Amino acid sequence: MLLAEIALTRSEPGAETAARHALQAAAATDYAPSAELLRLQRLLDEHETSGLAAIATTRARKVFMFTDIVSSSTLVEVLGDEGWDHLLHWHDQTLRAIFAGHAGEEINRIGDGFFVAFDGAADALACAVAVQRALAAHRRDHGFAPHVRIGIHQAEATRQGHDYQGRGVHQAARIGGAADGDDILVSQETLDGVEGFATSEPRLIALKGFSDPATVVSVAWRT
Repeated sequence: MLLAEIALTRSEPGAETAARHALQAAAATDYAPSAELLRLQRLLDEHETSGLAAIATTRARKVFMFTDIVSSSTLVEVLGDEGWDHLLHWHDQTLRAIFAGHAGEEINRIGDGFFVAFDGAADALACAVAVQRALAAHRRDHGFAPHVRIGIHQAEATRQGHDYQGRGVHQAARIGGAADGDDILVSQETLDGVEGFATSEPRLIALKGFSDPATVVSVAWRT
C-alpha cells in the first residue's frame, strides 16, 4: 500500500490502476479498513478528480469475475518460493487460456487471482465452470492443483482506459471474497435470463462495506 501511495504522490504512470486494484484486493478480504487503506482511497480520489478531464470515461454494463487462490500463504510456505513460482505460472497460463476461450477480457492480475470482464453472463458462468473443471481434472490426474474461489456479478461500471471502477466492481470483489474454495458464487440477478446452469438455493450474504445484503447462489460445476 505504501508503494501505491508513493506512486500516486509522484504521479507515476499506472499509479491509479495499481492503487485501485490494491484497494479491490483489500475489499475481497474480511479486514476492516485501516488508516493506510483510507489514506490511499483519499489520495486516489484526489488524483482521479484532478485528472478526470484528461481521461476518457464511458459507462458499460459488464459481467465481472474475480478469482483467487485459497490459502496461498500456506502454499508458499509448503512449496517454497521456487515451487510457488512454478505453480503460479501454471495457474496463470491455465486460467488465461480459459478466459480467452470464453470471450473474457483480463482487466488485471491481482495478487494470485484475476479480475476479468465479460459481455454476457452465460460466457462468464461457462468460463467459471471450465476453470473449476480444469483444476479438478489436473488434481485428479496429477495429484494436485490449487483450490480457487470465483465470484461473479453483473453491473454497470465506469471504464477508464482499460480499467473498470465503481460500486459494481467492488460488489463483485466482495462476492468473490465470500466464496469458499472450489466455489463459484454468483449474484442472483446475474442469472436472470440465463439457462443451462444448476445452482444452489438463493441465500443472503453480507458484503463488507455495503449496507444491503446480496442474494447469491453457488453454481454446480461437478459432473
